[in-house]
Amino acid sequence: AGTADCDTRNNSAQVSSALNPMAVTLADFSAVQTGDTVVLTWETNSELHNRGFNLYRGVSSTAPDRQLNDALIPSQSQGNPGGFIYTWEDRADLVPGATYYYWVEDVDIYGAATRHGPVSVDYHAPTAVRLLDAGAVTTLPWAMPMRICPASLGADTNHSVRSL
Repeated sequence: AGTADCDTRNNSAQVSSALNPMAVTLADFSAVQTGDTVVLTWETNSELHNRGFNLYRGVSSTAPDRQLNDALIPSQSQGNPGGFIYTWEDRADLVPGATYYYWVEDVDIYGAATRHGPVSVDYHAPTAVRLLDAGAVTTLPWAMPMRICPASLGADTNHSVRSL
């Protein structure tokens, strides 16, 4: 089952049916401040007829006031039933204390655009403190050095260790 809208003046038709699915099925869309940037991440479940994406930002949740990308961000999964994860760093004129709203727009191979969002982030002035992932730490500078006693390193398997 499907529908068709015809415009006889412009000699065009728009057809939708179960055989013509949406260009993109979006699984997730988020915005997170990381240092002095806002990192946008979106994940697609499928991109059958997707040509690419546009990103928009605004200071109101009702509508964006600027497009972030100069050129269409190309689909990485065009024509595939599978999806892809995309990221974009927004560094454009961010003002501490502002709340920013973001939209991602998919553009299909026929030029039709579908906008998703908004998601928001409260942007704060970056701090000088840097948080590290605890899993990334391989040495602890405050660990007490240890010394192996050479006298105990004989043929036996018992080794003694003492603190300096």
